Amino acid sequence: MDTFDVKIDGRTCQARAGETILTVARRCGIEIPTLCHHQLVKIYGSCGVCLVEVEGSNKLMRACATVVNEGMSVNTRGQRAEAGRRLSLELMLSDHRGDCRPPCSEACPAGTDCQGYAGLIANGEYREAVKLIKEMFPLPASIGRVCPHPCETACRRNLVDEPVSIGNLKRFVGDVDLFSDDPYQDVREASTGKSVAIIGGGPSGLTAAYYLARHGHRAEIFEAMPKAGGMLQYGIPQYRLPKEVLDREIDLIRRMGVEIHCNTKIGRDIMFEDIEKKFDAVYIAIGAWRSTPVGCPGEGHEGVFGGIDFLRDAAQKKPTGIGRRVAVVGGGNTAMDACRTAVRLGAEKVYIIYRRTIDEMPAEKVEIDEAAEEGVDFRFLVSPINILAGADGRVCGIELQKMQLGEPDASGRRSPVPVPGETEALDVDTVIAAAGQSVVPDGIPVKLTKKNTIEADEFTFLTDRKGVFAGGDGVNKGPGIAIAAIGHASKAADVIDSYLKGDVVPYCKPYIVTRDDMTEEDYRDRPRIPRAQMAQLPPEERRHDFSEVALGLTEEQARADAARCLECGCADYFECKLIKYGRAYDVHPARLGGTKRRREFKDEHPFIERNADKCILCGLCVRVCEEVVGLGVYGLVNRGFETIIKPEFGVPLRNTECISCGECANLCPTGALTELWTAGKRVPLREDAVNSVCGYCSVGCKTVVTHRGDTVCRVLPADGGLMCSIGRFGYGVQQKDRLTTALVGGKQVPLDKAAQEFRDRMADVYSRFGKNSIGVALSDALTSEEMRAVKSLAADTLHTDVIGCLNKTPSAVSEVFGRDASSADYTDIEKADLIIYAGHDIMKTHAALGMKIRGCSAKIYTVSDCDSLLGSRVSCNIKAKALEGIAASVAAQSSGCTVPGYSEFAAAFPDRGCEFAHAIAKEYMESSSPLIVYDEQSVSYDAALLLCNIARISGKNKVLPLGPRCNSQGLSDEGIGGREKLEKAMPGLRALFIIGEDMPELDTSGLEFLVVADTHLTDTAQRAEIVLPLASFLETDGTYVDAEGRIGRVRAAVSPKSGISNLALFSALGAGSGTAPEEFVRTAGPQREGRITVPAAGAPVIVKATVTDRCIRAFKAIV
Repeated sequence: MDTFDVKIDGRTCQARAGETILTVARRCGIEIPTLCHHQLVKIYGSCGVCLVEVEGSNKLMRACATVVNEGMSVNTRGQRAEAGRRLSLELMLSDHRGDCRPPCSEACPAGTDCQGYAGLIANGEYREAVKLIKEMFPLPASIGRVCPHPCETACRRNLVDEPVSIGNLKRFVGDVDLFSDDPYQDVREASTGKSVAIIGGGPSGLTAAYYLARHGHRAEIFEAMPKAGGMLQYGIPQYRLPKEVLDREIDLIRRMGVEIHCNTKIGRDIMFEDIEKKFDAVYIAIGAWRSTPVGCPGEGHEGVFGGIDFLRDAAQKKPTGIGRRVAVVGGGNTAMDACRTAVRLGAEKVYIIYRRTIDEMPAEKVEIDEAAEEGVDFRFLVSPINILAGADGRVCGIELQKMQLGEPDASGRRSPVPVPGETEALDVDTVIAAAGQSVVPDGIPVKLTKKNTIEADEFTFLTDRKGVFAGGDGVNKGPGIAIAAIGHASKAADVIDSYLKGDVVPYCKPYIVTRDDMTEEDYRDRPRIPRAQMAQLPPEERRHDFSEVALGLTEEQARADAARCLECGCADYFECKLIKYGRAYDVHPARLGGTKRRREFKDEHPFIERNADKCILCGLCVRVCEEVVGLGVYGLVNRGFETIIKPEFGVPLRNTECISCGECANLCPTGALTELWTAGKRVPLREDAVNSVCGYCSVGCKTVVTHRGDTVCRVLPADGGLMCSIGRFGYGVQQKDRLTTALVGGKQVPLDKAAQEFRDRMADVYSRFGKNSIGVALSDALTSEEMRAVKSLAADTLHTDVIGCLNKTPSAVSEVFGRDASSADYTDIEKADLIIYAGHDIMKTHAALGMKIRGCSAKIYTVSDCDSLLGSRVSCNIKAKALEGIAASVAAQSSGCTVPGYSEFAAAFPDRGCEFAHAIAKEYMESSSPLIVYDEQSVSYDAALLLCNIARISGKNKVLPLGPRCNSQGLSDEGIGGREKLEKAMPGLRALFIIGEDMPELDTSGLEFLVVADTHLTDTAQRAEIVLPLASFLETDGTYVDAEGRIGRVRAAVSPKSGISNLALFSALGAGSGTAPEEFVRTAGPQREGRITVPAAGAPVIVKATVTDRCIRAFKAIV
């Protein structure tokens, strides 16, 4: 085809007549955004996101719909085009309702994916959960214990019952990983040669060092204290955070290459200016180590301590100097830590002095409750006005002003005001000031705020000195919670990385869509499930030592509580094109105003979730269902702003003709249509992906299997292809209720013991009954490599030639064409001008191929006992008995045929002059590229013979038989027999090994010994004396041969649930007597002769019995 030149963004691109700007640009590697275009469907041009500027035109053009012409010059990046795209996106987003990210993650100062790791825990993917947490911070076990979890406050589960135990789940999974044999260690990038000094080894400093090291920079921490950890080490008591846990997590940070210099104080042991000279950048994370004074007379008396000082001394096991009666001033977590530590150090009476009520206390409720359980006396609405001392100068009491609550202050809490003339006094000998902290920036020559904190830019974290950054408790507003300091550090590390690479890129919170209109009514249908409660040491035990109080969640509790997550965040977030482009074009939809519609609906489809609130009316679902699948179950309803996409007549999707192929969800650019997971709890994640081949029918669809750890998330069509519902959603069957261990006599045993029992029993049968007394029945869903391994096992260990597949029936194409293989391929569908399909509805048995047939230009005839979802594409459904007439007419019109056996065939089927049969035969004979397709599972052998004979005698030769399973063709290529061979041998068999087949109707009463290997405990397996676990196709590497004869590479997405591959299993059963597993692996190219394209020389035409209407057998579902 002739080409011509067009210019796109200054580049010369080759174009062909009729092509669009979008097509040409993509071929040239130039990206133009689009939300309503896809290669499977016709041009629509509705989204307006592909706007471009064309030289000579004042209008913006839609790249998807504008045909190129010679000499055209296109600018895809012009200001007008980008402004037009931005407006289109803002218009769509202005009516887009939902949560891109869950409220819990948005509430977390570190941006932790709480929903993600909760879902992974629910699915048992603990290592993946830790990996996800460590994308944002490196201390899950420690922070899980001490964080006040603002995520739980934001959790929408509060609208149902109680929040998900997000903090406890973090602790659980952190502990599981930390105390495992192989704790998760992040991958460090290649060294950049750059270095960063971190001043302060607390949560913020450790986090910054971790991520800077991960970026490949050399990170060194300078810590003034004897050990790193900051307030986690010295401010949080052992009973809340065991130091063994913290130290282990710090050790993992060291393993990332981070150097930590302890007992190194800036200005004393090393000068700040020297650090600046030695390192390429500096991050200051000095924290807030000074206690805020009580602010009343008497603070200088002996027995008055700062809360931070007191806790630090206690953590270092130094004498604290407290007496028997202690007053702790403050209402936060530091005050709780101080009072509870005082109890454990032997104080007989401990008071909490707080100027508001318990409802205003900033401390966590659990801390307050546990302190009360341990005997702490809470005194509310009182404030110290004088600390009294005895003659010895030591504290002997504290005078308190009684307070009452007035108007709310800046924090939103009601301000305490004195009650005139009302005071009280407490008899105490120790006062601990725990009402706040302040920063001590000694030796740090950077600009400070009025609050004596370090002044740092909110988005770059830069101070007033070049290359010096700061974050954590010591900057700007001052002390906060540990996770906030960690959030500073993870963001600052990215900014510092950009600085070291030559350009400071400020942190910018990504744009997301949020909603705040959810109420209890929205969740009225959700079951109430109690929140998991951790076991604790009883108060009478714990108040006497520093043993950890909270004992953690059990695995059962953790998985159950994680499963309570309501999955608020959008399931399509990581693939959503709308949010991707929205961020790229810096959208601000709020400027458009207007009303966001809320559409009430309920649709309980088993595989597809619909959310019209996220629909942008791109029409992709409507068009792919109509144009490709041929069903048209969706439609655009109403007009203008009220337009909505719904199934026909507004009925639930499950009640339509939907075949659950999932193409609508696959093409949807937003979260309006998403796939439900059929195995495990659905979790929006960045999924890992493996290219593989479907393990069900013989069409051999290329797939992308997404997974996280050993949980399969989704199975998607590869390369813009198509899939059926079984291939797309049937993977859940492969994941649930699996056999994971061997059974002998119904009892679980180690695999090696079962293998030994297998060999001993089989050897006994062979010794008594000889060769071929043992049979092997294997599935045509095994890979070709596994089939060869079974053949080797049968020959070398079982001494038998009796090996076959119960699912395999006699092959008509083999008898007529001389080889058991198709004489056509899938490209013949596109080339065909006439297709005859025989079998049950192909849209239900082999839907992906059915869609391909529906989409071709050929005239279609079916031979079937049922209506087809091919619908109007079928010109006529031929009755089975008419095949004889068609065959006779073809024979009559092929009088010059020289195929051996032609005369006998013509005599067996004389032309009886049926006009209908004659017309079909004439059309077939006159077609330039006719194709016959039939389903081997539902078409009788005699009918298949007749169809093959028609193709052979006519000289057209194109026949595409569709086998029942993914490797039915591979089974034939390996020369393995079928049901007839096994049934003929059954009377002489004394033992049978069935692999991957469930044949409950098979009579095994004459056997002495039955062994079954399968993925599930099937009916057949329940009759076996030994049951062995098989790996599923999702856990297997190997090859399948599809119906057209093409070899497809199967790749394991997850590990075998049994812990052993099928090849290794078969090798173990033979105890190494046969070929090693790796020898069965196909190493290069097809190991079979090429696909048949012409009949084999001298192959006879087979004449069989008359075909009747019963030629279409009852269809047996694959799963």
